[in-house]
Amino acid sequence: MEEVAYNIYEKAGSYFTGTCRRIVFYTISIILFSLVLFFSFFYKIVISVDSLYWIFSSIVQSLVALVSLFGVLAIFKYQTIFLYEERILNKLQEHSSPLAMLGGGLNAINVSELIKNIEAVIGKDARPGINDGVNGNKLRKVQSDLKSNEWSRKYLYEFVIKFAVYTFIVVILNLLFLVLTPYIVRFYLGLPVVFLSIFLTSYALFLAIKIIAETLNNNGNV
Repeated sequence: MEEVAYNIYEKAGSYFTGTCRRIVFYTISIILFSLVLFFSFFYKIVISVDSLYWIFSSIVQSLVALVSLFGVLAIFKYQTIFLYEERILNKLQEHSSPLAMLGGGLNAINVSELIKNIEAVIGKDARPGINDGVNGNKLRKVQSDLKSNEWSRKYLYEFVIKFAVYTFIVVILNLLFLVLTPYIVRFYLGLPVVFLSIFLTSYALFLAIKIIAETLNNNGNV
């Protein structure tokens, strides 16, 4: 059952947030929305006020909870990255540590500077014994982990902001639907508005899962 659910998510996610024919997918979605709007108005389909209140309020609460949870996860990830980088920088200050003895002039005040110093140490002009063998591999591993952590930090920053802004807009939209519920019912717009709300919420959920999955997949040595 879990495998079936995952396959459905993977297929749907490739259309929602992936690169799999997104233009075609959104075009079909707009056509479906138009059809739902037409049939709802033409056949005077009515969704009760109480049902709409429950749907919109539930979506708002769920999205707010999702943003809060995602914020906690992002902070935890940032903290994990920071602790790893701080540990590496502290080891460089200890002259007796294996990492400090590995590459002579690796002292750095931040991660970006350390990555550049490692590149210099393992470069063509490096002193003998560092560029090749075990020492070189260890330095490359540290450099790879630091670059991966730096990527994860930038990725988190960019997409957490985008996710938060998008989700905030969806929440505001649902609050607006909540206020306008009597008018939505009066003009037989309940079904298309629910369709739109669920579609936008689904995108937020797929976006959250994508961000978490890609961050975990590129978490370096944290």
